[in-house]
Amino acid sequence: MIKGDSQAVQNEFKRWMKKALYTERRIEKLLELKERYQDIYARVTGTMSMPRVSGSSKRDGLADGALALIDTNRELDRQMRELAVQVNERRAMIARLKDVRMQALLEMRYLNGLGWEDIARALHYELRTIHYLHGRALNEVGEIAMEGGALALCGH
Repeated sequence: MIKGDSQAVQNEFKRWMKKALYTERRIEKLLELKERYQDIYARVTGTMSMPRVSGSSKRDGLADGALALIDTNRELDRQMRELAVQVNERRAMIARLKDVRMQALLEMRYLNGLGWEDIARALHYELRTIHYLHGRALNEVGEIAMEGGALALCGH
């Protein structure tokens, strides 16, 4: 494998893996927004029952707030479904690695969002060993990707 190709594959793989973390962060922000809407709505109405929203073009602020909450819930549901797919794809890819240490490392780093020090502590390795294993895992991923065509394992 050409070194430049290997590095490009590794970088693309890391971007692909981090996408699930970014989706998770979007979900967290949507949950915060939903909670704010619910708090505001509860203070205004005294209850959380939704008003009936008709199809008329005239709506009051309460109906607009209810619609914002409904839209947020829909987007939250969509993002949750997307995250489930992303996590499943990444777990399936990680499972293709032969070394369980590399599997654990990639899962901790890219699915759990742990930092290098936390991973080293959890796996009982020195930090330099974690970086070494990460590099080996990326090389193995690159080989798997190149065997299946450019980034085939990442769904591209």
